[in-house]
Amino acid sequence: GMEKLVGSPRCLGCPFLLAASEFPERGTRAHDVAREHKSRLRARLRAMAAQAGAADGDALGDQLLLLMDGAFMTARLFGADDPPGRHVAAAATALVGPPR
Repeated sequence: GMEKLVGSPRCLGCPFLLAASEFPERGTRAHDVAREHKSRLRARLRAMAAQAGAADGDALGDQLLLLMDGAFMTARLFGADDPPGRHVAAAATALVGPPR
């Protein structure tokens, strides 16, 4: 899962976040593509959280998106030597509870 991905020395972070960072102005092609991708992902996470029975699917979906994007950025910043993203599974479990 995410934990393995962000702990890999090959993971350089999320290319969509990197594009949005390099082109922060709305209206640039790279920024708009990144935003559209993240918007679709956000909607998918919200829907999945609601389908799983979350009391507030939108809030949980947003929290999961923040967690995932944070894991990607820490992978980019810290690399594989001591990536904070190695705790992403524990953080997700704290948000949604243990697997059923």
